[in-house]
Amino acid sequence: MNDNQLLDANEQESFLKALHGFSDRCVRLHVRCLETELPFAVSQVPWYPWGRFLVDSKLRPASFLNYATADYYIQDAASLLPLALLDPQATDKICDLCASPGGKASAIAERLGPNGFLLANESIRSRVDVLRYSLSRTGNPCFAVSSYDPEMLANQMPRTFDAVLVDAPCSGQALVGRNKRDDNAFSENQIEHCALRQQRILQSAVQLLKLGGRLIYSTCTFATEENESQIQRLQEQFPGAWEPLEPLEIAPWRSPVQAGCYRLWPHRDHCAGGFAAGLRLVKEIQFEPNGLNSSNAKHRETPVVGKTKQRSEKDKQKNVSEVLSVLGEFTTVTTEWQRGFAQCMTSGAIQTTGAFPQVTMEPMAVLIESGNHFVPTQGLALLENKFFVPHRTLELTEDQVKLFASGASLAIGSSSQPSKSKTESGWTVATFHGRPLGWCKVLSNRLNNHLPPWARLKII
Repeated sequence: MNDNQLLDANEQESFLKALHGFSDRCVRLHVRCLETELPFAVSQVPWYPWGRFLVDSKLRPASFLNYATADYYIQDAASLLPLALLDPQATDKICDLCASPGGKASAIAERLGPNGFLLANESIRSRVDVLRYSLSRTGNPCFAVSSYDPEMLANQMPRTFDAVLVDAPCSGQALVGRNKRDDNAFSENQIEHCALRQQRILQSAVQLLKLGGRLIYSTCTFATEENESQIQRLQEQFPGAWEPLEPLEIAPWRSPVQAGCYRLWPHRDHCAGGFAAGLRLVKEIQFEPNGLNSSNAKHRETPVVGKTKQRSEKDKQKNVSEVLSVLGEFTTVTTEWQRGFAQCMTSGAIQTTGAFPQVTMEPMAVLIESGNHFVPTQGLALLENKFFVPHRTLELTEDQVKLFASGASLAIGSSSQPSKSKTESGWTVATFHGRPLGWCKVLSNRLNNHLPPWARLKII
């Protein structure tokens, strides 16, 4: 079946028109957020419980205070389809193999409990920072970020994960309307090039799965060779090893080509369009050794944050202890992946031992070096109370939040700003409606704003 046969002949024109237009804006609610708390009217995305279309697509969701408090993530509704197939469980160990910019990864992290774990991997190093930012907004520390070629992970972490998500690099045909791709996305050469790369990534993803694990594959393209054909190829390569995932909730979007495959179309579903497929591994697969090792595999070393003066290890540990003592109370999170919240995450990076000796993963850091001292991270401020309780918080008014979100410091003493008598000096988490915004440092006459540049917003 070719791509044109997936649509009725009378749909071709409406498909092309919708493809080159703009789809309805959509947000994914944080699992703690209620629809009644949103500042704009929404309607339900039918294939995902926490997805909402904006009734007025002219609105900019990032310009509201609720975005500053991480009540929602902005993403196209089609990107929620693989999340519906994945359906993360509280104790799952999940790998998002191509994780940046983090829309799906952050959704997974929000669903996981203290005993779950997400490894968010992005092989392109320049995309790691935006991924880390997205994950820091979730309030859950049970994740780590890595930057490895999928083959490296497959070699070092075989049969490890309950689920692997592959949001594969693709020709991006669904992105034409947003001017992120041109019509070259429909060329045979481009489709063939992407399909070969997807095959390689899927081979690695299969090796990462435990027996009984779920493989979720998705693209933002319509080409059969990049979609259903990839799933058919896996089933032919490993006969009897797979069981298609067919949840009733998304049955209306089944592909007519292959079991376990689902499609969304811009003219039918009010989104950019996309593809998702799900398979469960029901028979052990044997792989030939691929010869990768730590000396020749592509991997990412732990980055050095900032330029610091040379200090003794004793001085560093003293500084860390002093800063931690005025930040708040850590709740220990014990998993097979992390040996304690405060210990594991203070360092900002860990070299894993045992099961994954060659893989360096970066947990959510508690502190980072700035100049010659340590400061708390934005991710720490945003943690849910079950993981971290700050010593001090300061509730801001709506006007104050707009200033704070832009990165401005707040003067103490004016009628519109917090008075000195209302708060103690030192590191403080600014909040709005009880939800954390970020760190500030209270001094004698002002609140110094420590919101990092990448977290600043212009609120209307």
